[in-house]
Amino acid sequence: MKLKTLVFLILICTGLGLYIHFAIEKPNEKKFETESSDSKLIKGDLSQLQTIRVESGEKKIGLEKINSKWWITSPLKDIAAQNKMDTLTAALGRLKQSKVILKKEELAAKKEALKQYGLDPAKLIFEYKTSDIAAPASIFSGLANPSSNGVYAQLGKDGEVVLTTMDIDYLTTQGVDDFREMRLITVDPNDYAEVEIQRKDKGVLKKIKLKKNEKQQWIMTAPYSLPVDEDFARSELQKISYIRANSFLPTLPDSLKDPEIRIVVGFKENVQDLRANEADTRPHGTEILLSRIPRKGMPDQFDYFGKSDKTAAANIAQFHYDNFSKSPEDFVRKSFNLFDISDIKKLIIKQSGSSEIVITRNKEDDYGVEQGEKKKKGIAQNINAAIKQIQNLRAAKFIEVFSKPTSTPSLSVQIEKIDGRVLHFVFDFKKEMSELWFSNVDQKLRYVLGKDPITLSYFDFDALTNLPTKKESQLQPPKKAEP
Repeated sequence: MKLKTLVFLILICTGLGLYIHFAIEKPNEKKFETESSDSKLIKGDLSQLQTIRVESGEKKIGLEKINSKWWITSPLKDIAAQNKMDTLTAALGRLKQSKVILKKEELAAKKEALKQYGLDPAKLIFEYKTSDIAAPASIFSGLANPSSNGVYAQLGKDGEVVLTTMDIDYLTTQGVDDFREMRLITVDPNDYAEVEIQRKDKGVLKKIKLKKNEKQQWIMTAPYSLPVDEDFARSELQKISYIRANSFLPTLPDSLKDPEIRIVVGFKENVQDLRANEADTRPHGTEILLSRIPRKGMPDQFDYFGKSDKTAAANIAQFHYDNFSKSPEDFVRKSFNLFDISDIKKLIIKQSGSSEIVITRNKEDDYGVEQGEKKKKGIAQNINAAIKQIQNLRAAKFIEVFSKPTSTPSLSVQIEKIDGRVLHFVFDFKKEMSELWFSNVDQKLRYVLGKDPITLSYFDFDALTNLPTKKESQLQPPKKAEP
């Protein structure tokens, strides 16, 4: 192909491409944008919504945005569920008209048509105001069209009748509780600073007090001053934030005047519940009450109630009540990974019927082991495996603060740390379950352990000083040689 011909063809293709882009595609894009914009029913800026009124039958609901929070203003005053308002705002953004049914000038001659379209009276009246429009605008919504893919609507009291999408038709079935914040507390559990749970158990009032220390870890201050199981505490306190109403009640049930469960939560500095106001007597915390009463004629079945100092009384699900049945003992720490191997200076091991074994850690992976007159260099991997048995312990239950451990232990392990602190582990192994008495300078705690919590063969002289065979795991001590 000649060069002139090739250049000519390139020029033709370039010109054709420019013509398609500027003469066809661009005008179509502008036309689509204009049609899309013109078809939207909400003309104001939805990010600037100020008020909303929803009326359907006897239901009349007023909503107002105050200081960036949505509030229900009628028929009652309460905070609105922000996620539900986000859902409504998104639906308004999607609301469009697909075609005009009756123009404004045609309405005078066809007033009876409003009844035909379900607009006299309207099935739904939706009124809204944004900051960029002078007066509230309204949409009157009626029946669905025969194919049920749209709804007839009138734009304003005397406006034209159009067919719209069905994005806000769900509002006809919504009551005030469908907009209401149903949680009894709106603060995230990460912002709790202290919690007190009171529960009446067979007439006896039991209290658990927890607070966060300077490291933002939960500690128990009553009825014990003990470390807590951090994961367990977080899980249990998370349940406070889950308490929500099935429905709010117009009056206070008698059972909430003397509740079985009382939960008092203090928040971190500058944190407030969404419902807090200037008249709030507890602006940086909340109190939640839970109770139950037997159903008439059904003594084994109950109705459950709850309220906070910032909400009305409500019906609640049974599991919210049951969630707070845990005892103070359930919160106490049950793990013993309280040290690193590098922290250890000395171990003293004593099994029932055997003499004491003393292990001295001279430096990393350099141990000396003595039992009476026997002295030998310890095998680091075997000694570390024995220590891991202690570190990996998990108690089934905390029993009590003790004054004196068992006098006939199956195994005792004393760990002396480099910093001078000493940890004592005293075990009593039984057939079905075992017990542990753990103590340090601050605590003396008694626990129930599961069956076979410790493998005793890790803790004898031969296991600690003999090299394992090639077939044995590095974490398993060698078996005793047959005599």
